[in-house]
Amino acid sequence: MSLRSKSLLVLVGLTSGVGVERFLSSQGELRPEPVITKEEQEGKPASKAKLYAIYHSTILQDPENGNKPYPEVKGISRTPLTEDFINEDEELKKCVWRGNLENRAYAAWDSRRKVWECSDAMQYKDWFNGAMEDLPINEGKILGEMKKVKNLTDSLRGEKEKLGKDGGWQEMLEKCKKSYVENFSESSAENDTAWFCNILLWKIDQGK
Repeated sequence: MSLRSKSLLVLVGLTSGVGVERFLSSQGELRPEPVITKEEQEGKPASKAKLYAIYHSTILQDPENGNKPYPEVKGISRTPLTEDFINEDEELKKCVWRGNLENRAYAAWDSRRKVWECSDAMQYKDWFNGAMEDLPINEGKILGEMKKVKNLTDSLRGEKEKLGKDGGWQEMLEKCKKSYVENFSESSAENDTAWFCNILLWKIDQGK
């Protein structure tokens, strides 16, 4: 870990890989584990699942199931995400292969970090027939945010290459914060801005 990367993690109270893992897990960015589908178990080719967006307020733990994490789902868009939309995001393209026995998979849009989550927690159960509110997703609005994040990420990666391994991290952080406020004014509270930029810069430093 570079010195600049380490100092970056200090901003969010982290100084080790274990700390990062716990930090991301506690906020819903739970790293997905390999999933063996029903088709794979039966020796058949895996098929793409229908992918649905869910909305959750926090991540809980199930004490009766080894404290496995699961989202407190408040709503679901019961119209599956379109293929064109899915193809715009690497996480969603992987998520369609995480279908359950009903051939459904679930992802959640993190409005603070501006990323899609498709962890094991999101697949904890088949949410489709639950009593939660039906909340249609605005693909156009979220797609616009996804593209802004991609452009900012590409720009910061370019800055990192020019500045070298240990140079200009504070400058990059300030640039990120300014861009976040300009592009996401509706959610540009100081804590959200710092949250987004610290996570994004850490990912860039890790080559993600």
